[in-house]
Amino acid sequence: MGAKDKKRLYYNYETGSINEKLRDYIIDNKVSVQLDLTNENENFTLNVALYPRGKRSINGVEYNQKEYNSKLNKIIFNNSQNTPTFRQLLKSFLRIDLGKDDNSFLHNLPITTSTSTYRAVYNYLFDISDPKKDTDRDSLNKKLREVEQAEKRYIEVSNVPEKYELEQIISALKQDEDKLDKELNDILNRKDFEKNRNQFNEVRNKYTELLQHISDIKFRIKQNRRL
Repeated sequence: MGAKDKKRLYYNYETGSINEKLRDYIIDNKVSVQLDLTNENENFTLNVALYPRGKRSINGVEYNQKEYNSKLNKIIFNNSQNTPTFRQLLKSFLRIDLGKDDNSFLHNLPITTSTSTYRAVYNYLFDISDPKKDTDRDSLNKKLREVEQAEKRYIEVSNVPEKYELEQIISALKQDEDKLDKELNDILNRKDFEKNRNQFNEVRNKYTELLQHISDIKFRIKQNRRL
């Protein structure tokens, strides 16, 4: 059923002991196991060599670990997308582990398994939603958390105010702007002020041009006197 660690057959991880007799028998005799399945009038023969580096095959065709489990996902669960994976789905039906007895019901996957992975498994088993969308959502949530963490680190290093603090500062500045605008309107009409300011700029530009013209004339007079 797609298990990766064949060593568990003769090695006890809790005590660190090895059943040498069983190990030697498997290796010396090149022991393999075979399982015949029938799925909708189609027959499948699964064969797994239990000795180190032993091959896996389905109907005589050899596959690597990933390909083999993907094929089982299609054969047993009719899941061609391989999302959730075959081993994730299988854990909802087989609760005995060679490494330990697992009597949990809903949380039957490794302790590090995310909630989204469980959601994908049960949504597929009960045909609630497309597990591919659950996986994509999990990926997007992961990227969002990474961006949020990066933003948090940037704020800590750069001593930048928090977002809500910036919003408060902007709001305060906006209030000051409105207050000054109101005070200005009490003194004079805003349109008249804009018009006068434009006229003032025009007069200042003309004054600058005249000063430049006078300077040019003085320079020419000076040059003529030298001649």
